[in-house]
Amino acid sequence: RPGHYYGSELRYDDTNGILVIAVKNNISASLVGKTIVIDPGHGGYFMTGTALEDNSFAEKTITLSVANKLKDMLIARGANVVMTRTQDEPLELEERVKISASNNPDAFVSLHCDGIENEEYSGTHSFYYTNFSQPLAASVHNRIVEYYRNYIYSPGMEEYDAVDYGIKFYPFA
Repeated sequence: RPGHYYGSELRYDDTNGILVIAVKNNISASLVGKTIVIDPGHGGYFMTGTALEDNSFAEKTITLSVANKLKDMLIARGANVVMTRTQDEPLELEERVKISASNNPDAFVSLHCDGIENEEYSGTHSFYYTNFSQPLAASVHNRIVEYYRNYIYSPGMEEYDAVDYGIKFYPFA
């Protein structure tokens, strides 16, 4: 269907010498039966992410709280939700990838609450891995920026424009 994006998987079949393209073409807006992996960023004693100097307010705590609320919302809409972590525990990047790959999700969302003094890198940014993921990343990103602009900042404030750092491709893992 023109104008719609589909998830796909490409692999090379060595035995037959052909490129196999597996396409997920269920574009229903319903979340019923969809599998979504939620990755609350950081966690554990050595992966605190952004935090206050005394660690009283740490990214790992915020992301887990947001992830649990997101999980409840998605389950209420019929999605199957897999969490990469459910408590404050260290989890290596490779383990997060294994959890996602073994569940063959329709979407993988990794939550982070980066904070940095360098204004060049400050603000809301969203990343995607495949071209098919770009529309989801754009939708989530635009809603977050819209929320900031409608409820936190006002036009004319320096942060109003700085909050939107953009949508970018990046192959994290």
